[in-house]
Amino acid sequence: MLLSIFNSKGPGRLLMRCSLFGLLLIFCFIGLFFGSGLLARRGRMGVSEIKHKRLEAIKKPKVVLIGGSNLHYGLDSPLLESLVDRPVVNMGIQGSIGIHFFFAEIEESVRAGDIVVAALEHAQFYAVEPWGETALYTVVSTRPKNLRYLAPRQWGMMFKKGWIAIADNLKAGEASLLRIVSGKKVFRDRSNEWGDHLGHKGKKSIFSPSQPEAFPGFSDESIEMVKRWIKTLENKGVCVQLAFAPIARSALPSGFSIENESVKSLPWVGDWQKLVLPDDTFFDTAHHLLFEKREERTRLLGQDLTSSDCFKKSEAIQNF
Repeated sequence: MLLSIFNSKGPGRLLMRCSLFGLLLIFCFIGLFFGSGLLARRGRMGVSEIKHKRLEAIKKPKVVLIGGSNLHYGLDSPLLESLVDRPVVNMGIQGSIGIHFFFAEIEESVRAGDIVVAALEHAQFYAVEPWGETALYTVVSTRPKNLRYLAPRQWGMMFKKGWIAIADNLKAGEASLLRIVSGKKVFRDRSNEWGDHLGHKGKKSIFSPSQPEAFPGFSDESIEMVKRWIKTLENKGVCVQLAFAPIARSALPSGFSIENESVKSLPWVGDWQKLVLPDDTFFDTAHHLLFEKREERTRLLGQDLTSSDCFKKSEAIQNF
């Protein structure tokens, strides 16, 4: 049949050939996208399955943390549980997955009495695309169930950014294979049941300071997106708090401030300036705390949360 289409004559021949080529390209993309995702499932993005399993299993009031890799590397979830006396779900993996997906992937699993803490890296408010970058499509390819959290706009970008995600998946798959062959744990298996990364335990800082960039101001699109999601979750009886990620002092943009009224009015928890820390506090990037520094950050967050109005409201709902 394929041969007859290519050999056919007439005005519709070119259209038929182009249509067939388009279909073949789409099927090829789908196969490579999810096939490479399967290979990369033992890598970093594979922890999405661990995190969703916990998120969906806990039905009683909980604290859900969303954000980037500052949470993946820099939070002690078991400790936070003991501090707030309720289950904790750490959804953080990578910042460039985007603000929209952070909220979208938890929406159906949170309910009245839950607290959502969005601990976002500074750049997510002015430099990172809030709808997600390539990392969004790698986390979707490694866990196909994540497709249902995509907005129409994100579906439209899949074919363009998906090819880069395929290349990233192949690299992650190769790295996992090399670790398996050498008898080492793959990235996903260096996480605990909360999805906290433990692979940097006992390691020294290799973070290299750089010249801070000038703060360009907050992105209106990012701020408005956060506000819409806060309203959506609050309509479900969920209390939302915002917090900044820890950041190396040398990486803090010069002139950074939250004095802008639209930003200042958001439901912040804690003092962001307490999380601007010496460079030698970080492992390999400006947001990845050293393993032993996680406790201090976690205790500070626990203290800020339990003294917040959000926590009191949540307890009132829980005791109702």
